[in-house]
Amino acid sequence: MEKGQITQYHFQGSEFQLRLDKVGAEVLANALGYEVYEELPENTELYDQELQAECGLLDFQQALLEWQRFIKNKSLP
Repeated sequence: MEKGQITQYHFQGSEFQLRLDKVGAEVLANALGYEVYEELPENTELYDQELQAECGLLDFQQALLEWQRFIKNKSLP
């Protein structure tokens, strides 16, 4: 994406999916796609604010680099 060779990318994982485009990144929990509303008691609302996140590509890149650094340092004795 950085080189402009692709404009969109979508990865479907077992629990989350990642969507990238020219301006941003979005991570969605697959639980958002479930039709559970029929099973809920009347007047019940789901809290789904923590099941979706989005940011710009530069912020996403920085977060991935920091996560990589964290994992690398955590594995050191």
